[in-house]
Amino acid sequence: MKILFLDVSEGVCFKELFQCLKEVSGYLGLPEYNNPRMILSEICRIGYHIYSTPIPVKAKLAKFFENSRIKVIMDENSSNDEESIKILADFVKGELDIPIQVDKVFTFGRVTAVLGLAGEEDRVVIVETKVDDVSGEVIAYAVEKLLNTALDVELIPATGKKGRPSFVLRVIANSKDAERVANAVMRETGSIGVRIIPVRRLKSPRKIEILKVKLSREYNVRVKLSGVNLKPEFEDVKVIANEEGISLPEAYRKVYSALSSLNSKR
Repeated sequence: MKILFLDVSEGVCFKELFQCLKEVSGYLGLPEYNNPRMILSEICRIGYHIYSTPIPVKAKLAKFFENSRIKVIMDENSSNDEESIKILADFVKGELDIPIQVDKVFTFGRVTAVLGLAGEEDRVVIVETKVDDVSGEVIAYAVEKLLNTALDVELIPATGKKGRPSFVLRVIANSKDAERVANAVMRETGSIGVRIIPVRRLKSPRKIEILKVKLSREYNVRVKLSGVNLKPEFEDVKVIANEEGISLPEAYRKVYSALSSLNSKR
């Protein structure tokens, strides 16, 4: 993920912001624009995510930050100019809380801009509960149902009250699905309460490529590429095993053999 981080000191003015962003724009090879808003729009267009330090503002200017993710500090002595505040409120995603690899640093007056790279990230929730009074069949059915909505489901052996054996049912879901997944957990397990924990998830860049595997006929196998790792899609390998009348391990060996030739061409 490409990052533009802005360190905006107290008293920043429109001219300083503009000049600093002009240097960033020139470094990125972008066309010349006559105001910071157009420069930031173009930087966003080419895939950058913009973050900032918390910005000191007077209370009367806080209205510009309604429904934005940027953090502000209430300071009636703040001298940041109004136009710069409006621009930052429109483009900044919030405070940077992930490590980045720094590419280039630009400074003009009281504005410092840092270009860098970070791992892909998103926000998910962990929905979990402990169960100790349901059968294995019920838990297995709950897991099957939850996988229709959740990103992942896992069962962790645990010890409950009075030494009873139990499981922690842990579900990872998109934030927007948190309540629906929590209700499903309670409905399917009989639990009277669940924990919903918001978390930040970093992901390495990944993509899907189609690998052609020729056996008795040609098969298309989806392959997930992430860094140096290549992983064939299980469902596609299972099709090969069933249609060729071979075991799943043998099907994997044939797919990985084809993968080695694909990897040598990368």
